[in-house]
Amino acid sequence: MNQLLNLFSTPVYLELIDKNEFLNSKQDILQFITDNPYKFINKWNCNTKSNIGSNFLQDSKSEKLKKIIISTSKKYLNKLEIKCKNIRFDDLWINIAPLGAHQEPHSHLHYNVNNVFSGTLYININEHTGRLRFQHPNTLISNLLPPLKHYPDHFDIDPQEGLLVYFPSSLTHEVTPNNSNMDRISVSWNIQLEY
Repeated sequence: MNQLLNLFSTPVYLELIDKNEFLNSKQDILQFITDNPYKFINKWNCNTKSNIGSNFLQDSKSEKLKKIIISTSKKYLNKLEIKCKNIRFDDLWINIAPLGAHQEPHSHLHYNVNNVFSGTLYININEHTGRLRFQHPNTLISNLLPPLKHYPDHFDIDPQEGLLVYFPSSLTHEVTPNNSNMDRISVSWNIQLEY
């Protein structure tokens, strides 16, 4: 027998949010940034600023966005045929990346080991503000082997305004540098499930 098996796919979900819903949420998020500049600081090993841990989830400006997150989470879980009693997210944060900013490779399990899925919604984006890059979860492929034609070591997603992306919280990802004078703004969160 001679057979090559491709095991364990990684479920990444993309959805372009309804334009009116998106514009309403975008307006609230931009207003929150304007009203709270002191809440945005460098949290990671890059010059992207974030308000992670600042209780944006409790702010009234996040209400429309929370409805979008719950609705799209249910769609993602339905596609995966996962049934649960409750969907929770305990943090919601905004990322602001100026010219040259990137986000180093990381996963979202270190925030909370109960995180199952993570999500990002792109608020202010153009074709030069950076790509979302997922690293191959098999470290043998991504770190030890030379590039393989049919098994790339990463997969890039070109963001656009209103694009929402869900992925397993364990999946290592990064954001390539912002090569635009426009700030890249995104909102991110982690999802826990109660069965």
